[in-house]
Amino acid sequence: MYHLLFFLVFIIVSPLAVGENAINHAPSSPHAFLEWLETIKKKAQEKGISKKTLQKAFHNFRSPLENVIKTDRNQPEFITTFDTYYEKRVPGLTPKGQKLMKKHQGLLRKISKKYGVPPAIMMALWGMETHYGKLACKIPAVHALATLAYDGRRMEFFTQELFHALHILEEKHIEPHKMMGSWAGAIGQCQFMPSTFRNHAVDETGKGRKDIWHTLPDVLGSMANYLKKSGWKTHEPCVYEVILPDNFLNCSETINENEVKSLEEWQKLGVERKNKAPFLNPALKASLVRPKKTTRAFLVFENIHVILKWNRSLNFALSVGLLANNIHSSEL
Repeated sequence: MYHLLFFLVFIIVSPLAVGENAINHAPSSPHAFLEWLETIKKKAQEKGISKKTLQKAFHNFRSPLENVIKTDRNQPEFITTFDTYYEKRVPGLTPKGQKLMKKHQGLLRKISKKYGVPPAIMMALWGMETHYGKLACKIPAVHALATLAYDGRRMEFFTQELFHALHILEEKHIEPHKMMGSWAGAIGQCQFMPSTFRNHAVDETGKGRKDIWHTLPDVLGSMANYLKKSGWKTHEPCVYEVILPDNFLNCSETINENEVKSLEEWQKLGVERKNKAPFLNPALKASLVRPKKTTRAFLVFENIHVILKWNRSLNFALSVGLLANNIHSSEL
């Protein structure tokens, strides 16, 4: 997340219908916001949300959260380089990831066997998203989502996520005052959007609710279930860092699906795994990628696309794979 501040200008616009929802675009006055919120509540009731849930969810919520709008509208003027992105995250997350991997090895093995996802990948995602649960999300998720839906930049998307969040409360997975999230409404230690929660979160403990805020088996199981349903290939790697021969030109800045070769073929072209580690399965197919403004290069496998479904940033996907390698390379 980026937290650069800039001035916020509210623009009064006419009501705008979005599909069947007929939700108003964001006017500036407090009265207009409360009118909009009443429309949202009526739509929510039509979708099966009780008045009791709505009262609790929107308790003391009278105006949009300005910090949420500022953060959402802040777009960095430059793209963070891979090297900068990696250095700010992976080295610092590695030691704790290794320690927690050992501490929770029994649980990780159980979940890995059930879903076919390596423990190290689960650990890497947990670390990248919330520093292994350390980063507390302090914004009421429903309030953040309502703010973003009202603001209008991605009105339809956040309106639907708001309704999903209300369904989570209606289903009593968590109490409204405990449903905290990020500025964008992502919830829990694995930072699921509410729709992702409803499609992929699991009750790993069998207690009757899915708790990705406080129950580690549910956190790890939900992540593994997401990856499994997104096409994770068991026993295949995600990314290898490689060394290229001198003057090697055939390297894209993005994943090039037209340049997929077997590891054996890449090896014949002089591509070697970093630290001289062996290519364990020479027949596996991989693409070669070197992000902008870095000398580092990587072979990426089909599982990288599963990580990209989680987060579309190549920097994120590569860092998850490399952090997993650092935590426990034998698992990959």
